Amino acid sequence: GRFDLLRMAYTRFLSDVPQAFFDFCEEQKYWLEEYCLFMAIKTSVDSAGWMDWPDELRTRNKEILEKYKEQLKEILKIGVPTGLQQALYSVANLVIQTEVNSFGSDEITRANASTGVSIANQFDGILYQIAIAPALAVLPYVSQNVGAKKMKRAKESIWKGLFITLILGGGIGALSAIFSAQLSSIMSSNPEVIKFSQQKMVLVSSTYFICGINEIVGAALKGMGKPIVPMICTMIYMCGIRFLWVWFIYPLNENLTFLYLVWPIGWALSIVTILFFLIPRYKQLKSSMEKEKQRAITASQSKAQFLANMSHEIRTPLNTVIGMNEMILRENKDESIDEYAQHIKSASQMLLSLI
Repeated sequence: GRFDLLRMAYTRFLSDVPQAFFDFCEEQKYWLEEYCLFMAIKTSVDSAGWMDWPDELRTRNKEILEKYKEQLKEILKIGVPTGLQQALYSVANLVIQTEVNSFGSDEITRANASTGVSIANQFDGILYQIAIAPALAVLPYVSQNVGAKKMKRAKESIWKGLFITLILGGGIGALSAIFSAQLSSIMSSNPEVIKFSQQKMVLVSSTYFICGINEIVGAALKGMGKPIVPMICTMIYMCGIRFLWVWFIYPLNENLTFLYLVWPIGWALSIVTILFFLIPRYKQLKSSMEKEKQRAITASQSKAQFLANMSHEIRTPLNTVIGMNEMILRENKDESIDEYAQHIKSASQMLLSLI
C-alpha cells in the first residue's frame, strides 16, 4: 500500500537528512504532534477509518488520549534505541567490508577477496535472521510478563529463547561452516573466491549462535525497561571495537581470519556487559514484585481478620435481639406488635446470613 511505499521512502530519506527538514518540523510543530498521534492511533486500530474508531477516541476523550500518549512514549523508549542498534550494525559491517576490499597486493586478489566475502555475507544474512528470530519473540514476551508481574514466566521465555538459539543458530551455523566450500561454489567456480568465502564462513558462521545469545539477553533487558544498555553495547562492541580492531590490532597480523575474530569477540564482550545489568535488574524486579505480593497478602489477611472481628462483634448483640424478639412473638397477643416483631425477625435473619 501507499503507507509501505512512504515508509520505504522515509527509510532512504534518513540516510541524508537535510537541514530544511528540521526547519520544517520547527515551523509546523503546532500541528505535527497531533498528526503523529493521529497516525499512531490509526496504526493501533489496524488502519481503520476515523468513523470506525472507538467513541472515546473519536470524541477525543482526554484521559484516553493521555493513555495513548504514554503508551507511545513507552514504545518509542524501546523502539528508537532498537532502530539505532540495527543501523549501527550496518555501519560496523561497512568498516570491515572496506578493509576486505583493500586486502592483497594486486587487483585480482582484492577482487577475489571482495567477491568471496560478498558470497559469505549472503549466507551470513540468512544465519543472522535465524539467530535473532528467537530474540524478536523474547522481547514482547518478557515485556508482557514483566507488566503482568510474572517474572518466572519471563525467565522461562529467556531460557527457551537461548535454547532455541543454541539449537538453530549453533546447528545451522555448524552446517554452514562444514559445507562452506559447497555453498560458496553455488555462486562462484573460482577456487580463490571460494577460499576467501570459506575463510569467513568457517569462523563467523560457526559462532553466529553467540550473536543470537547476545540478541536474546539484549531483548530481555529491553523487555525489563532498560533499552539504552543494549544500544550502548552495540555502539561500543559492534561499532567502536571494530574501528579500533581495524586501525590498531589488525595491522599487527594482516590476515583475514584474524580480522574476522572481531565478530565473536565483540558478541562475547557485549553478552558479558549486558548480563552485568540484566541479572541485577531481574533480581530488582523480582524483589519489588515479591514485596508488592506480600503487601497484598498482608492487606488481604488484615481485611479478613477485620471482617472476622466485626462479624463476631455484630453476632453477639444480634443474637440477643433475635432471642428477645422470639420472646415477644411467643408472649404477645397484639396483632400490630406481632407484625412488627415478624419484620424484626426477618431483617435479623437476613443480617445474620450476611455476616
